[in-house]
Amino acid sequence: MNDIKPEHVARFRRYARQMNKLMNEITKYNPEANLYAEDSWNLNLMKGPTHGDDSNQSPLYENVVESESVYTLGGGGW
Repeated sequence: MNDIKPEHVARFRRYARQMNKLMNEITKYNPEANLYAEDSWNLNLMKGPTHGDDSNQSPLYENVVESESVYTLGGGGW
């Protein structure tokens, strides 16, 4: 398995911390805001819940404020 260069690990850490800081700022005025990683490499900034309360858990696309593709982004639990 290939390792990842230390400078890339440091950049990843820095960007993740910046994203956390940004989300802390946003949730001060919109506590329901969140990030949602779609299976299709999309990272979505949400203004509210990602899915409805109905039995099908329908996606709430209207809550997507911005969506950016992040190559190799995946979602799911371990």
